[in-house]
Amino acid sequence: MLTPSDQELLQDLKSRLQALAAEQFQSLIVYGSRVSGRAGPDSDMDEDYADAASKAYYAMFSAAQALLRAHNFEVMKHSEVASILGREFAKTGRLDARFHRMLLQARRIRELAD
Repeated sequence: MLTPSDQELLQDLKSRLQALAAEQFQSLIVYGSRVSGRAGPDSDMDEDYADAASKAYYAMFSAAQALLRAHNFEVMKHSEVASILGREFAKTGRLDARFHRMLLQARRIRELAD
C-alpha cells in the first residue's frame, strides 16, 4: 500500500514526465498500451507510467554499472552499484552528485511502481 508521500512522489513523476515531452511521451505511452493490449478508451495509464519509470531506472542502473565496470568495479546488486557510485564518484567529485541522487530517486520510484 502506498503512503500519501509515495502517492505524491508518483504523481510528481507523472507530472514531470508529461512536462518533458507531452505529446511525444503520450504517444509512446499509447503505443506501449496498444502493443501490450491494454489500449482502449477506458484504459488506465497508471500501469504505463509505472512501466516507463521502471525502464528509466534500469537504463540509469545499466549506465551506472557500465561506468563502474570501466573503472574495474564488478558489481551486480542494485544497492552495491548505488553505494559505490556515491562513494567513489559522487563524493570524490568525479561525477556530479546530482546524477547519484537521480539514480537513488529513480530506484525509489521504480520500487514504488512495482
